[in-house]
Amino acid sequence: MKNTHRNLWFVSALAVLLLLGAAVIPVTADSPASAETLFSIPGKTTLVSLSDNADVAAYSTTPDYGPLNIPSALLPQTNVRSATPAYQLASFDNVIPVRSNTVSLPITLYGQSYTIPLTRMTFESIDDGIDTYQGTVPGIADSLVIVTVADDNLFYGSITLPNDNIEIYPVQNYNYTQITPAPLHIIYSENSIPEPAESVMISSGRSSPITEEQLLAAAASSKNAKALAVVGFLVGTDEEFYYQEANWIGRVQQLLGTISYAYEDSPVGVALGVCAYDSSMMSVFSNDPRQVTDPLALAEEVYWDYFLEQKNADLALYVSGVDANGVLIAEGTTFPKRWAWAQMVDDDDATHVTGTLHAQRYAAINALGYTFGADPAYAYVDSSVATVMYNYYTSSSYNQLTFSTSVSGRYGDANHDNAARISANKVAVANHV
Repeated sequence: MKNTHRNLWFVSALAVLLLLGAAVIPVTADSPASAETLFSIPGKTTLVSLSDNADVAAYSTTPDYGPLNIPSALLPQTNVRSATPAYQLASFDNVIPVRSNTVSLPITLYGQSYTIPLTRMTFESIDDGIDTYQGTVPGIADSLVIVTVADDNLFYGSITLPNDNIEIYPVQNYNYTQITPAPLHIIYSENSIPEPAESVMISSGRSSPITEEQLLAAAASSKNAKALAVVGFLVGTDEEFYYQEANWIGRVQQLLGTISYAYEDSPVGVALGVCAYDSSMMSVFSNDPRQVTDPLALAEEVYWDYFLEQKNADLALYVSGVDANGVLIAEGTTFPKRWAWAQMVDDDDATHVTGTLHAQRYAAINALGYTFGADPAYAYVDSSVATVMYNYYTSSSYNQLTFSTSVSGRYGDANHDNAARISANKVAVANHV
């Protein structure tokens, strides 16, 4: 990773200029289905077609979207699978006008129409104008749909299919989003991401001494392993992530929708609840050199025990918008300590796939896992899959967003059971405050 405090995920100036010749194509309920359209919401989606020969003079007639947060792995110069952009761009109009607890969302996927029944997720109850819903695609087994809607026509979507993952989110930064009535979004399939030649180590845990009192608390909590433990955590950020995103909380909620699934899984039994989204300390993070040299230690100092107690938070997760030194993009303090860090941008010293949403979810689940006592030594790994505490990353198809478990039919066995380790410690974690 480069020692830099600027966003390394923005599109190059040349790529931005491509926007200047943009054309818009509304998608209505009467529009013919197109197999080339990855995703749309009929009547609420406007596809944006880019011109390869945009003229600077077009500034006067087309919107200036500013620098775009497009994963570099999708760009033609790094994506060996495609000589053209491996994504689509679109804007959305008030996707869920009435934020009821249950809603129905008509969509098209690869030209096929579906109506998705959605239920509001409960990992937070903060009144911030941002809501996250979950559902499944009717008729598609093992599918998962998570959508987050925010004010100002911002939409975030993650659609998991048996052999594919579709991602949708805004790509303009905060300042440009404020002056764009219909912010630009990216739509892409994880199948468009080229797999690296080899895995790269992306995470580690930082050990800490365990007192006798903490061991007794863990032993007592293991007796309640079947109960669902509610663990509150704070999510904090720096200036870089805050300003590079259209809405940093919306982006975090898109990640948390999937992260919460990994922890609520029945062998694990942890209900993660966000106590606060904290940006009050973002200038502290961004003006400290440890932001790139030791972000985990910085997070532990900034969000010290008393700070977390005031927020009623058991754990703290620092999501960073800078590329830290080295190849790691995630790290956590091991149980019973309370801090985790995950990088939300490309790793310039590792592989471009670390800038994708799947890699970021994997990193965040992994980093938080250490605070529950999960360990890479107990991850399940074979030639086709690796469960989430494995600290090397290859691709969305290889690195699973689930913990190893000895439950029959799942990835793991008696010697590879991080779910049991988390379950044994979860009540002690929930009792930090």
